[in-house]
Parts: sequence; structure tokens; C-alpha cells
Amino acid sequence: MAENDAFFESTAFADDILRGLQARVFRTYPSLVRDIHFVFYLQTQLPQAQVLYNTQLDVKEGIDVLVVHDEQFWAFNLYTPTRRAQESRAKKQHRHHLFDNVNYHELPVIFDKQHQIGAFFLYGERELAQIKKWIGCA
Repeated sequence: MAENDAFFESTAFADDILRGLQARVFRTYPSLVRDIHFVFYLQTQLPQAQVLYNTQLDVKEGIDVLVVHDEQFWAFNLYTPTRRAQESRAKKQHRHHLFDNVNYHELPVIFDKQHQIGAFFLYGERELAQIKKWIGCA
């Protein structure tokens, strides 16, 4: 929000709108950290696959992580299994076109001490094992 201070000042949003935007930013930051951390983790743990993340895939196509292995495409939707996240996901369900040549999978992060690093809950070995199983990579 600080990077766009001039925009916010010139637009003159009501205080409740600004508080809502700030709350959204605070929820988004841990999600971005979690997703990007997981992409780097997968890249190190799946050297035989191509692991992709970019904003085009995420925002335009609804794919958080794309894994290419044995000439097949695997799209993973990363999320937290909270009430708010489920409501948001339900609204977005039909927003994106699904590709016929992509295998889609849901991958929620589990909120437990095993997945917690500092203030963040991160993906780890459990999710890596699940992905390996899905893509046929032991």
C-alpha cells in the first residue's frame, strides 16, 4: 500500500474500504510467501521435473504451481482450508478455463506445528510426497 500511496490519496477511499484493502494485503502476504517457498522447495526436490510459478499462471489461469514431468502437465491449487478461503474459492470456481491437457489437483496446507516456521505455515514433505504420487515420480 505504501508503494501506491499517491493512488490511495488521489482516489480518496472511505476508511472502511482502506481497512478492507489492508486486511486483504495482510492475508495475501503469508500466502505469497508460502507459495513461492513451495515452488523453490519443489524445484530442489524434483530435479527431473520442471516446476513453474508466475503471476500469469496464477492470476489469469488459476494455477498456483505447474509441474511438467514426463511430458505431462500437473497444476496444483495451493490454499488454506479456512472458511474464508473456501468461500473465496467457491466464488472463483468457474472463473478460469481448464486446459484439456492439464491434470488439476487441490493441495491445502495443514495448520499444525509440523508445518509452522515462525509465523508461517509452509508446505513440506507431506505435500511433496502427495505430488510425487500424483505425477508418478518416486
